Amino acid sequence: MAINVLAYNYVHEISTLLKQIREDFSENASFIRFVVPSQDDKLWFPDRNISPEHLWTWDEIYKNVCAEARKRKSLLSPPDHLLILNSILKNFLARCPEELLEKLPGVKRAGFLDVISDDIRELLNEAVRPEQLEFNPESTEASEFLLPQVYSEYVKYLDEHGLLDSAAVYTEAQEEIVKNQNWGHGLILVFVGFLSFTHGQLNLINALVDRCRDVRILKPETNLNNFQDAYRQIHGRNLPAEKSEGNIKELRVAEPGLEPEVIARKLALS
Repeated sequence: MAINVLAYNYVHEISTLLKQIREDFSENASFIRFVVPSQDDKLWFPDRNISPEHLWTWDEIYKNVCAEARKRKSLLSPPDHLLILNSILKNFLARCPEELLEKLPGVKRAGFLDVISDDIRELLNEAVRPEQLEFNPESTEASEFLLPQVYSEYVKYLDEHGLLDSAAVYTEAQEEIVKNQNWGHGLILVFVGFLSFTHGQLNLINALVDRCRDVRILKPETNLNNFQDAYRQIHGRNLPAEKSEGNIKELRVAEPGLEPEVIARKLALS
């Protein structure tokens, strides 16, 4: 089954697309589930009449897949992720020879935990397994020596304790779909508000396409040439030339943390 990717320029255009989808599946409306990127995105969803049970995030997909088996892993919040990773990192560094640590001075700094945490969550998002990392015991590069081992220990710890990092929920849901052959055959999934996907998310979508009745994606349009958006990720080419024009502005800020304020000021003064 092919995936339909529909673009919109403004949020208010989503309502028209949703209306068309409901008309297309008028006889199966109870099987439609709308998927948004996060819990916060449920607040802006244009259809206020939709039942909460029909508005999902990635987490709800995973929980629903596991509902019949009545067995699922406990999702880790970011603070718990850092606590566990901090313990694993400290134990690992305690086992390392001092002469090796002297070649990696940055690993003992307080900010290194955040750095390796971001790297590990990125690996989970992209569905990279620990054994796929290139490990070099002689390297003085943290990415070749320390990261593969800490990542492997972290994944092993979660598996042994029935825990699931939120960044790995896509991969876990995909694996559960393979195990649960009875799930999802009548579902119509509509992904709303996704500009692009991680590799883990794409793998899950492909599994959903093989299982569900229909999968559609409503994505914001950027009108940027050669932009790797959801359409190009799935179809391998740009959107058709007859797409409508958007209104893209480039803003520059000195500090990333100031981006929301700069955007808000620009919109208010436009």
